[in-house]
Amino acid sequence: MMKKIVFLLIGMLALLSLPPVTVPQEDKEEERDIEFRFEKARYDHKAKTYTFTKGELVDVKEKAKVQAEEIVYSEETEKATAQGNLEFSDEENVITAPLLSVDLKEKIAILEGGVSIVNIHKPKEGKEERKEGLKKYWKEKTLLNCQKVTYNYKDKVAHLDGKVFISQEDKELTANKVIWLGKEEKIILEGDVFFKDDKGQTLRCSKMVIYTKEDNEWIDIEGPLSGIFKLKEKKEETPSQ
Repeated sequence: MMKKIVFLLIGMLALLSLPPVTVPQEDKEEERDIEFRFEKARYDHKAKTYTFTKGELVDVKEKAKVQAEEIVYSEETEKATAQGNLEFSDEENVITAPLLSVDLKEKIAILEGGVSIVNIHKPKEGKEERKEGLKKYWKEKTLLNCQKVTYNYKDKVAHLDGKVFISQEDKELTANKVIWLGKEEKIILEGDVFFKDDKGQTLRCSKMVIYTKEDNEWIDIEGPLSGIFKLKEKKEETPSQ
């Protein structure tokens, strides 16, 4: 998700013939069409900054869009910010936050000031959905709220801070901090971790590490542990009189 936002900003800057910008890439180079629509734009020669007012960027291929009241890019620092009614959306996600900052040198994007993410899972075309494993639990509409998201899009590492709250219709998960390690397919939850499932079972712990790699999924939990689990007990039939 965050990588798509970065692509949109970088794509627009490249179109405007700014100094060479390195686009984050996976395995090979690809061409992307980035459409942009704004009410006005301004270039400050002394400060070497571009300011774009009230508009949007659209990644045609990914069907992704960023809307903002203001986007500012500095040639000297190679940093960009977007703020004011900021919203990112694609076919599966809607992300809102007061401020987005992107450091193109360090390849770091930051959403802060209260971040909200709504994800609606859609099956991938031509790919069979997994019926088992940990990932099957996150196929419904998922809501995520936290104060700040810091994403290193080179190393695929994201830090979520400020009382992270994740919920679905019948499940919820909270922690003071969450670290997502994309290359390792690992999620680390720290600080007052709490989980409640659709059966009313609960778990509270200090730290939880979740590995989501297919065919090698497991969860490591550090205590102290507490919670509730439901024990099904077969009732004995009362003999009829």
